[in-house]
Amino acid sequence: MTVEQIDGTRLLIALCDEDMKKLSLNYDTLSLGDPHSSRTIKRLLLLAGIKTGIDIQGKKITIEAMELEGGCLLLVSVAAREKPPRHYTVRKKPYFYIAGFDCADELLRCAGQLKKERVYIPPSDLYLYHGKYYLVFTSKIHLRKRLRHLLSEFCISLTADTLFCSRLREYGKPICLSSALHEIMSGL
Repeated sequence: MTVEQIDGTRLLIALCDEDMKKLSLNYDTLSLGDPHSSRTIKRLLLLAGIKTGIDIQGKKITIEAMELEGGCLLLVSVAAREKPPRHYTVRKKPYFYIAGFDCADELLRCAGQLKKERVYIPPSDLYLYHGKYYLVFTSKIHLRKRLRHLLSEFCISLTADTLFCSRLREYGKPICLSSALHEIMSGL
């Protein structure tokens, strides 16, 4: 039996007739489905790995057998164990929409209209900043079109500026947090 290392991942094992007889192998019955052949091939691979220094344990291997006059050639290709695929979760940044109102009356009229229309309203915060009322909507999705249209009828500005949102949260006076518009609508 001769073992040759072709490259870093492939081996060539040559078995002559004597080796085949000693190992009780026959080319016609050489298969990993046959328990005797399977055990013998595993032992051969272990010996070949020790001789060449290629680690075969726990790795995927492909074995090709070719019949020769007076023996058999085994070409062994070793593939590295594949790492399981990584799963990434993409977290969307929340969208901030800010609706500014000149006075509380406009805000109440807007809330009344939204209550009539029965539009989905995401969580909102209400702030007082420089004498104006600002509703800040925080949502993982964009505001629905109908809600944006109704808000734009009553508010003086409808923006999605995160810088202004941060300024409001830092310097504005919080009136109601997390469900401001729902609380206003429940009081109407």
